Amino acid sequence: VCLLLLLLLALVNQTPAAEPPVMLLQEEGVHDSGAAGGARTAFAIMRLPDGSFAFYDHYSPEEGPLSLPDTEGKQHILLPHLPQEVLSSETIINSGVLDNTQVVLSQDGQVKSIRVQQEGLDRETAKKVGLPRYLNTWIHRAGPADVKQPLLTWRGYNGSLMEYQELGNGRLVVPHGSLIPHAKAVPPTGRHETVVQYSDDGGDSWKLSKSKLTAPCYAGFNGSNEGACEPALEELSDGRIWMLMRTTAGFLYESFSSDSGTTWTPARASRFNTSTGPPNIMRHRNGWLVVCWNNCEMPLRADGAGVYGGRDALHIAVSEDEGKTWRGFREIYLDHRRNDNPAKNGDRGTAYPLAAYTNDGRLVVLAGQGKGGRNPILIDPAWIVATRARTDFSEGLKQWSTYTQHGPAKRWWR
Repeated sequence: VCLLLLLLLALVNQTPAAEPPVMLLQEEGVHDSGAAGGARTAFAIMRLPDGSFAFYDHYSPEEGPLSLPDTEGKQHILLPHLPQEVLSSETIINSGVLDNTQVVLSQDGQVKSIRVQQEGLDRETAKKVGLPRYLNTWIHRAGPADVKQPLLTWRGYNGSLMEYQELGNGRLVVPHGSLIPHAKAVPPTGRHETVVQYSDDGGDSWKLSKSKLTAPCYAGFNGSNEGACEPALEELSDGRIWMLMRTTAGFLYESFSSDSGTTWTPARASRFNTSTGPPNIMRHRNGWLVVCWNNCEMPLRADGAGVYGGRDALHIAVSEDEGKTWRGFREIYLDHRRNDNPAKNGDRGTAYPLAAYTNDGRLVVLAGQGKGGRNPILIDPAWIVATRARTDFSEGLKQWSTYTQHGPAKRWWR
């Protein structure tokens, strides 16, 4: 018996430890008010018909596979690259459809890309429609045989588009926030509602769900009371679609659809506490539901003045039972700029996650805002569900922060 115990202990000690998350670096993004996080970067993903993902550089999609360095200079290759039927099609490669952070390879062989494009308004028109400008939703499509003309699918202020999917039945579903004309960022539900577009003919025609999803907001909130916006969604095994939304209510709010996105249940608080960042939901190949979000609290106002915050760290949790129970709740991105005074202009934080997984099952989460902030994080699934962690402080306070701000606040800066 003693010998058996010793052998078991030896096996346990030989089990390789789960690798902690690794940040990969890419060049600075290009400012784009319609992109999640406010910038377009080289890193891009393609959703494949079987639910898996491919990775590519959307500035040079035909070159690959995508390889990015970590902070130590080690290169990490993200596989798979684009499918051969895409790479071998000059029509697709030269169409520009791949010039987006996320695209979908549909069951019909077309690549579909949903984008937000700005439409400027003169002062008189803006006053009349009650919006500062339009951020319209467009679909771009290309297949081996032809390239379709870009199509306007929705006109309004898209605030903003986090993700979109083709369901198992072929329906395209595009959820996003909608800035309500003439609305203000005040209670009871702020100035946004979440809406859902869908198409059953590959994107030729579109319908808008009659469901308009809202969430409560409160006077005195340390931030702008935007309401329910920036949603993410995923299909469940029972055929329903689950949606999570950014709110200013202290929780991500959730809604469900039992008819492929045509109608939705009234939004309600989910189990996920949050500050004010948007979520991402992904289905891993092992069956997990994976949620990434800012499991943070907002800082208090400073002598009544607003202070930006609540996006200092990004977290991850996984469920093996379709969302009934969750494990992990681990920090995957602690802002590496947290000990510096924040820039007085531009965005910052760890928010706006977009998750995928590689051919060996590792997760890749693109997240972050501002200069040097939007980067992919490579994550070992075993690390997410580990129940013990330790530090010997050999790296100083690299894994620690108190998120303490100092001094007077001015125009959301402190």
